[in-house]
Amino acid sequence: MQPDFTQKALDVTFRVASGGFGAGGADTLTLSGLRCHAEVTHAGMPSGSTLSLRIGGMDLPMMNRLSVLSAMPVATAPQQQMQACGNTVMVQATHGDGKVAVFRGVVVEAFVDFSTMPDVAFVVTASSIAGLQVQPLPPDGYAGAVSVQTVLSDIAAQCGLRLVAHNLGGVMIHDHYGWGCARDRIERIRHAAGIVINIQDNTLTAWGRDLATDGTTGTPPVISAGTGLLGYPAYNQDGVAFRTLFRPDIAYLSPVQVCSVAAPGGLSMASGGLWTPYRITHQLESEVPEGAWFTHVAAMRTGSPAAGG
Repeated sequence: MQPDFTQKALDVTFRVASGGFGAGGADTLTLSGLRCHAEVTHAGMPSGSTLSLRIGGMDLPMMNRLSVLSAMPVATAPQQQMQACGNTVMVQATHGDGKVAVFRGVVVEAFVDFSTMPDVAFVVTASSIAGLQVQPLPPDGYAGAVSVQTVLSDIAAQCGLRLVAHNLGGVMIHDHYGWGCARDRIERIRHAAGIVINIQDNTLTAWGRDLATDGTTGTPPVISAGTGLLGYPAYNQDGVAFRTLFRPDIAYLSPVQVCSVAAPGGLSMASGGLWTPYRITHQLESEVPEGAWFTHVAAMRTGSPAAGG
């Protein structure tokens, strides 16, 4: 079990697409030791990974320099919902003797919040797929039957993403024509083939409907009172939901082993066993008294087919 009484810290690194900071023109800035409230959610497509972040203790010129307002639709281009600022953000959290990255993505919105004066905060919203929503690709087409893995590989190469495909060898689509931004193309393929896709850490991962993985996935993380499970898992017909101390080793669609204690009367609980997380939310706070340092998970029984589409 990870130590309970340790200093929790969040490091936030911004990378500015143009210009830079200060006289040296550096294009990156790392913030450490500040008051931060971060909520990171990994839920797969269509939402991807998202970040909601509040930072206290920054100086006003720096907050102004990093501010980004999302573009509103205009009459001449109503389909344009987001501006491609190109700024990126990475959040790292302490874990054990080191730090782990819990989010990497493109800044969608960033602004100074004066409503909590005198505790002014810098508010950031970011997404792992925001860049794909504004990245146009040249039209392409495939006559007849084509492997979904081939089409996704072509898109990933154009977007600078690494492709990881699980059990897609026999998944085909027919007479496919691709147009629009990268995100829309990926979504159309996901719906047409009934597969599951996740975009996280510059990697596009795709699964067939049975969610089987190629090769070994290692030993599933153990979720128990001894490893940080808080309370009891909530069991329902869709699966289970549980809260634990921060667990960066819990990954999207990667099975975990839930070890529940026996219910009163010696009855075994249905929430025990192997479960596959489909929604993971890290709730992290640094430099805050009694701050949160938790991971919330919603999972389905391992072996259940994907909803698809």
